[in-house]
Amino acid sequence: MSGWLAEIQAECVGRVAFEVLAEDQTAAVIGTTSQGVFVRSASGWVIFCSFDAYRGPLTVTFAEPPDQLRLTQPGSSAGISSGRLMFPAIGVSILAQQGAVWQPAPVSSAPRPVPEQLGTLDYLAREAVGRRRDVGFSALLPHLLGLPEPGDIHWDQETVLQSVLLVRRALWERDVSAVVDGLSGLLGVGRGLTPSGDDFIIGLLLVLNRWRVGSWSHSGLRRLNQEVTGAAYQRTTTLSANMIECAALGEADERLVAVADCIFVGDPPEAECVSRVLGWGASSGTDALTGMAVAVTC
Repeated sequence: MSGWLAEIQAECVGRVAFEVLAEDQTAAVIGTTSQGVFVRSASGWVIFCSFDAYRGPLTVTFAEPPDQLRLTQPGSSAGISSGRLMFPAIGVSILAQQGAVWQPAPVSSAPRPVPEQLGTLDYLAREAVGRRRDVGFSALLPHLLGLPEPGDIHWDQETVLQSVLLVRRALWERDVSAVVDGLSGLLGVGRGLTPSGDDFIIGLLLVLNRWRVGSWSHSGLRRLNQEVTGAAYQRTTTLSANMIECAALGEADERLVAVADCIFVGDPPEAECVSRVLGWGASSGTDALTGMAVAVTC
């Protein structure tokens, strides 16, 4: 086994992760969770070695969760060479070059009529708020969508709601500078590896770029993507900034892509997408759904 205690074959590698792992460079473990291991490359991309099966642009998945990876510690060194991701401290090498490369399938059908999109969005929002009202930005959804009995929101979220409403108006007016200013103020708002404000932006940019809502000009959307992504690398975590950059390319975790597609074309089914919203982190899924809601209703 070439001196390694274990060589683990990756089953699937996200498109961006595959490109990062093709370049020889140093890396380091920056975090571990019950879902997987985060590794930051010298080029500034964070690769997620996942213990789950969900695919994403930065994610490496396996046929079976590799227990050996659970032994790695934050701060330990890693390396990338010839499509391998290596963890010297635990003697583990991940073989990525033979894994299937994943990226979201291109949009293949036209969006449904807007009332049908809004109907699905309302359904997902009601389910999300009913189950996760007290986490992240989920309490903002009824106010954004005009749902009955929206309820009170915490005082510190009132400012966030006003910022989100200003972003929606700026999107409607195609005011790129105002959209960038509004989104920049949300970067890093919240807790965790991907704070709520960042997840909101991921959901919004994913919808704008995958479904081209609002008939944005190519130059206008490109400028919006570039300026928001640039601000992200200055104001929030590297992982969030990476994911925002991916969303600007129309790519994200397959659960978020499925939710966006459900809104626009009704597939996958609504009930299935509720679990996908709730299953993407403690609040990340509902935060991203809030960003999608702003993009759809702008």
